[in-house]
Amino acid sequence: LATHEAAEELVVYPVLKAELQEGGVADDCLAEEHEAKGMLAKLEKIAPAFFEFPAALVEFEQTLLAHAEHEERAVFPLLERGIDEEHRRELADAFRHAAATAPTHAHGHSPESAMGNAVVGPVLATIDRAKDAAHDRRSASSS
Repeated sequence: LATHEAAEELVVYPVLKAELQEGGVADDCLAEEHEAKGMLAKLEKIAPAFFEFPAALVEFEQTLLAHAEHEERAVFPLLERGIDEEHRRELADAFRHAAATAPTHAHGHSPESAMGNAVVGPVLATIDRAKDAAHDRRSASSS
């Protein structure tokens, strides 16, 4: 989810704002993502056995599903109507690249913009991937 949202901020929302003049839709989606990222960051810090975890997970799921539905109803139709097929393919390639190099964890205070993600994202991604690798090594050695 963290990589997906970062890729949207880098690729999709700038297109909505600059090419399609739909800054309001992009800003609404960014606000939803900010809320979801904060919830995800909180979930990552709560132990699954902690009594708050189940309720926090349900709240996160509801928020995430509402955001996905909003994108399907508002964002996808705008992109389909406003951008030709070749450009959408280019955006899809850019999206996949951005997701592959984005941070792997939610950072509740990370920037919510293409510029912020372009500047801070690579640093956070490097830190996240190093932590993920260390965690994977610890998990493998304890098995």
